[in-house]
Amino acid sequence: MKNTHHQIEKQYKDFICGEILNDPFYLIHNRNKIKEFYNEYPENILNKLAIYYFTIKKYAYSKDLFIKSVKIKENETAYLYLSFLHEGTLELQLNYLKKALHINVNRDICFQFIKVVYKLIEKYPYSSAKYYSDVELIVNIVEENKFNLQEDSIALNCFLDLFKYVKNNRKKRSLLLKKMIVFNKMAYTRLYFYYSLLDKESIKNICNVQNYILKNTKKIKHLKLLTNDMDKINIGYIGNDYYKHPVGKFMCSIFKNHNKKKFNVFCYHLNSIEDNITELIKKNVHFKNVNNLSDLDIANTIKNDKIDILIDQIVFSCDRMDILRYKPANYIINYLTSPISSVYPEIDYIFTDKYLFTEKNKIMYKEKPKYLKYGLHLLDKNIEKQFLCNYNKEKNAFHKNNIIFGITASYLKYDTDFIYAISKILDKIPNAIIFIRNYSFVQEINKVNLLESFKHYDCDLKRINIDFVHDPIKFYECYNHIDILLDPFVYGGCTTIFDSLISSTPIITLVGDKWCQRYGYSYLKHLQIEELITYNVDEYIDTAIKLAKNKEKLKYYHKNLSKLLKESVLCNTELFMHEYEKHFYEIKNQNKKS
Repeated sequence: MKNTHHQIEKQYKDFICGEILNDPFYLIHNRNKIKEFYNEYPENILNKLAIYYFTIKKYAYSKDLFIKSVKIKENETAYLYLSFLHEGTLELQLNYLKKALHINVNRDICFQFIKVVYKLIEKYPYSSAKYYSDVELIVNIVEENKFNLQEDSIALNCFLDLFKYVKNNRKKRSLLLKKMIVFNKMAYTRLYFYYSLLDKESIKNICNVQNYILKNTKKIKHLKLLTNDMDKINIGYIGNDYYKHPVGKFMCSIFKNHNKKKFNVFCYHLNSIEDNITELIKKNVHFKNVNNLSDLDIANTIKNDKIDILIDQIVFSCDRMDILRYKPANYIINYLTSPISSVYPEIDYIFTDKYLFTEKNKIMYKEKPKYLKYGLHLLDKNIEKQFLCNYNKEKNAFHKNNIIFGITASYLKYDTDFIYAISKILDKIPNAIIFIRNYSFVQEINKVNLLESFKHYDCDLKRINIDFVHDPIKFYECYNHIDILLDPFVYGGCTTIFDSLISSTPIITLVGDKWCQRYGYSYLKHLQIEELITYNVDEYIDTAIKLAKNKEKLKYYHKNLSKLLKESVLCNTELFMHEYEKHFYEIKNQNKKS
């Protein structure tokens, strides 16, 4: 015969009393004392019983007992579980968690509170101001209690995202962001992105973050290096993106075209992912997948290969920067992975070009610049054919009578100025359609929030087509439907600009101060197409409108832009590699002299 709910409650209550008193025979010999304990601490008994029901998924019983518990005495355990039991009602969850924090601050409550506040702001972006005080409360709790958010990766990511809502307190935001780096150095890349996105003083602030990293990182003893006595220079590349990734895509060309008579080329892969791009790379280098080795073992592997110059393609893309801090090669150069500094003094140089690296932004870099005369990237036309589709603007039957403005940027790159510019373009060109494609829109909430943003400018949402494309080939085919690509302001495209140009899709770009706002400027300057470069929002809008109305100019770009790119210095393998390898000779000779 099955036990009733009340029988289970009585049996479990007796068991819990015995557990609390840490004596299994206490149940038999001391019934009166058990009764006294229950009378003195009834909420503890109810909570233990409620947690038991929670674990066996008897949620109605569990909820009923937790409510009884807080009626007897308010306690953080009951409030925390009540928040779990009201998962579908975020406001009620928030209310329970605030009550729990008021009683006692502990890690589990803090982590849950962070996640709920993040969900509320994501769900109601235009009511987010009402939650700013909750964000400030989170910041204060983490600051005072020194919780290690890396113990919960979801809470850590939510916490970093919530910094965009810490208003009117730049100093506190900076301090807390710095604090996160102690827990997770990968946060540095995120910080750079948010400073670029949110803060007009971001150049100054990112320099402060860099200095904080240096002050709060323990020193690592450098390895004693072995001498390379061979005539060939040993070049090593280390990163975690040597597969179907923008870095892998660009590096294929360089690996293939290195002068093998003068260079031994090594590649150290920090990732278990390998694909057809990895196989292309393996054909041209000494490839080593070192993902499962420790940082020190990897550094020793590089040392034993007698690498003269190591190319850093980690740059905080994964938390393995300590490999470089062992200084496993005579010289280390930051190249390609990210528009940020590697920070640590062990990294000597950074490859850049004169359009990306300026007087204003050079203070953000600890490395000395090495300028590449013919652009930052090499696009090998023959390799490109292996993973890009054939572009043909003539077959475009999609919205045939409309002008299609394309955007391939992540959801996070849509700031208010960019949304305003798009709304003005839609207003001035009645037959314009905005065609947005990015994998970040796999999350429906991002699509909903972006459409809400456009609503504020009275945009006709039927003219805004948002979707995600997972398949790379289908993504590239999207360019067949785009007449003009719009480059975001706060953090411009890089790989997508090359994709746009090779598909004969003109791109409008706005030049900013930071490296990440100057990729489009660099490409178009090298192509000598300056009419698509703008320097303020109004000029950006006017340029987009004029180009959309100039059918002859559009037709010219659609027919010739890909050809112009392929015939330019950006695709000239011989010129690029001569300039690129020249820097290695100079560094090697400098080392001989010293």
